[in-house]
Amino acid sequence: MSNLYGQSNALDMCKVEPGILAFDRKNFAPTLKIYGDIFGKEEAKGMVQRNPNLLACKPFTAEGAGDETMQMSYVIAFTRPIGNNAIVILVALLSVPAFEGILDIPIRANFFSLLSGS
Repeated sequence: MSNLYGQSNALDMCKVEPGILAFDRKNFAPTLKIYGDIFGKEEAKGMVQRNPNLLACKPFTAEGAGDETMQMSYVIAFTRPIGNNAIVILVALLSVPAFEGILDIPIRANFFSLLSGS
């Protein structure tokens, strides 16, 4: 891993996600090459550094990577410091409009009126 990403970056990835040490290292180089063909070498390295769990992908799985893979690496890197509950909170907040539509209750309007005191 350190040959592909550099010693410092590999150490950072292991600190962030220790489970990557159990991944099949034979997939690291071929998968990085496929990501590099899709996104560019440096962009692919950055994407995997932001989301080290991508190291678990087998090469044939990596071939299906698209823009959403790159975008999710930023989301994961952004929410990681907040903690494991960040994704649950983010999904809940993004689901409020759906709940409003299903329940026909203006949740946001009620919440903001509660905050403003009106």
